[in-house]
Amino acid sequence: MENTANYIFLATIIAICLLTLRIMRHPKAVSVRDPGEAIVEFGNVFPDEAVRSVLMDKEGRTTFMRLADGKTGLTQVVGKTYVVRLIQPGEIGVSLTDDGAGLILNFEEGSAIGGVYEFLEPQDAAEVSLWICGSFGLKMAETKDNV
Repeated sequence: MENTANYIFLATIIAICLLTLRIMRHPKAVSVRDPGEAIVEFGNVFPDEAVRSVLMDKEGRTTFMRLADGKTGLTQVVGKTYVVRLIQPGEIGVSLTDDGAGLILNFEEGSAIGGVYEFLEPQDAAEVSLWICGSFGLKMAETKDNV
């Protein structure tokens, strides 16, 4: 009986040590509310795109970037990594939430990053929607020029 108690005690100590090592080895998810990290990640994926303006959602998990050529970029924290994409005209539907402080993005291919994005201020949601709509206007102008 004494041996059983010793084994249980030893197993508990080993389990606590393993849990502590696991926590120390795997830090929490990527830090949020840091647009600098998002810009760096976006630059790694799209090195030829110059970022002009940056706005983050309320949670700080999604960063929207207005690019120098009028397009819009998006960087979103997913677990311990980022999803980075260039929003192309025609692949997304955009609408405002009822309170006006958020955007509802619906990607054509049913992407996991579509959904509702709340902002600290309604002006931020309006600004990002203008960026996205502006990229649509650029695409329409290019199409018209090529006709």
